[in-house]
Amino acid sequence: MSCSVQWSAGLYTDQILTYALWCLPVSLLGFYLSVPLVRRINVAFFRCIIKIIIVFAGCLCLYKGLA
Repeated sequence: MSCSVQWSAGLYTDQILTYALWCLPVSLLGFYLSVPLVRRINVAFFRCIIKIIIVFAGCLCLYKGLA
């Protein structure tokens, strides 16, 4: 439903649709290449990396919001 509302609001331009079509094959390729890697990644290491990324993103948001 939200896609139809966005379409009717004019948020989907030709440029946006072109970018989406260019990114679709690369996204699918990344997904298929990541499937074998999922079994090899240590869960604890993955969670640690994700926490670091979230803290960094939060600090960046605070910095840009207060600057």
